Amino acid sequence: QTTPFVVNVAGVVGSCEEERMSQSGRSMRNFQLLDPTGKYIACMVLGRHASNPNLEDGNEVILYFAQATTPTSANLPGVLWLYDESHMVLLRRNCKVPASRGVIELRPITR
Repeated sequence: QTTPFVVNVAGVVGSCEEERMSQSGRSMRNFQLLDPTGKYIACMVLGRHASNPNLEDGNEVILYFAQATTPTSANLPGVLWLYDESHMVLLRRNCKVPASRGVIELRPITR
């Protein structure tokens, strides 16, 4: 398993779930961040961003300093984690959410 790497990415929020509590008692939410073609990154918010009003289906956002984890198996995509040190910036509201057409695989660039 590789260590997480930092990602800055923009897209449209879709499939945003309701806020819930983690086993450690912190607020959390799942959502997808979609590109214009419908490819998406699975995202998990933990902490202060779980109640961020910009985290709403149809909002176009930029995510800064998110931590990407690589897939743990062939059946599970990598996940983009937003912790308290991450930032979410709203670009536009009420965007059309593209139909989900497949996951974007997260993996570090090897040189």
